Amino acid sequence: MDVKSGAISELTLKLPNNVNVLSVTGPSLRKHEIKTAEDNQQIDIEFTQEMEGQFRLEVNYEQITGDVIADATVPTISVADAEVEHGRIAVEALTAVEVKASTTQQLSNLEINELPQQLVLKTTNPILLSYKYVHAQPPFRLGLTITRHKEIDVQVAAIERADYQTLFTSDGLAVTTARFLVRNSRRQFLRLSLPAESQVWSVFANGKPEKPAHAADSEKSDAILVKMINSAVGFPVEVVYATPIKKMGFQGVVSSYLPRPDMVVTRSHWDVFLPAKNSYQTPKTSMDVVISGRWVNPREVTQQLHDATSQKTNLQLAGQPLRITVPTQGIQFAFEKLYANQSTDEAEFSIRYVSSEGNRVGVILCIIGVILIWFGIFAIGFARLKCPRNVAIGSLIGGIALL
Repeated sequence: MDVKSGAISELTLKLPNNVNVLSVTGPSLRKHEIKTAEDNQQIDIEFTQEMEGQFRLEVNYEQITGDVIADATVPTISVADAEVEHGRIAVEALTAVEVKASTTQQLSNLEINELPQQLVLKTTNPILLSYKYVHAQPPFRLGLTITRHKEIDVQVAAIERADYQTLFTSDGLAVTTARFLVRNSRRQFLRLSLPAESQVWSVFANGKPEKPAHAADSEKSDAILVKMINSAVGFPVEVVYATPIKKMGFQGVVSSYLPRPDMVVTRSHWDVFLPAKNSYQTPKTSMDVVISGRWVNPREVTQQLHDATSQKTNLQLAGQPLRITVPTQGIQFAFEKLYANQSTDEAEFSIRYVSSEGNRVGVILCIIGVILIWFGIFAIGFARLKCPRNVAIGSLIGGIALL
């Protein structure tokens, strides 16, 4: 506002009727009163002192257009009874709308860098249109064509790498350690769908213990929520859980599948450790096999994991819950997959096994079977040749000796 000559103690502003005035601020402002007329509404402003020269008066108002409007006239403000009036208009879009000027009466295009700095600083998105005007008859008018577009959700959190380690016991328990490297800009929780009947043993996020919560709106009761922090730099999240499985007998199939985080997982690696007393066949899996049937020295692996944890983070502090370390021993299988949780199929494996006792029983049964086969062959030969009994018995003994 610029008072060219004299001084003023009150001022009247004009606005369209279809706007809501939110606030009026300015120097030496005593009060303001909003009045409604037939063709517009007025804001009568009183100052505590007479105002001279330049001063800044700020009026915030809004016009609610609804969701279906396609064309709109920009509601502008003017000073009543002003002899000279000029100003600038800037258009900014806060949502996914496309804005084009349909009517520009008594307006001139203006470069963005010609706008007042205080106006540019109020914007959070790029300025789409800008104009300038001077007091003219008929008055200036700016009409806009607005095309609304449906917004597409994008990923605001992601897991760069997921490392899983699962130890299977013969007594019917599978204990898994899941370690995630997470980047998060907006998410409050990491939602993790665990295998059925799993029990969470410990949760750490960015080195601090967290208490997970059951997801109340989840169809599966085994989905948990882990509180996240906002960080553009990857931070660690560790979840240890136990899943009951069928006890391992003489022979059978051991199988499992990975939990499903609700964030995009770029790379997943899964180390599986099975009891060493069993023999295992080639695994069937929806993932890539990188290690198959390697015996693991538990002391060496435990020391390597301890050294890696000590170098990366200093997570154990006095008074905090203990970090649970799952042993890694037995026969190791390892699987990998890119974007494992984006597939409709589970990231899973199954392996047939035979225990050492089962192997011994199998060998005995094989020997008995071979003996019976030899006995049958010599019995048939004896019947055909009608040889003496002592020859047949000697042949049978000789066949058993060859075994």
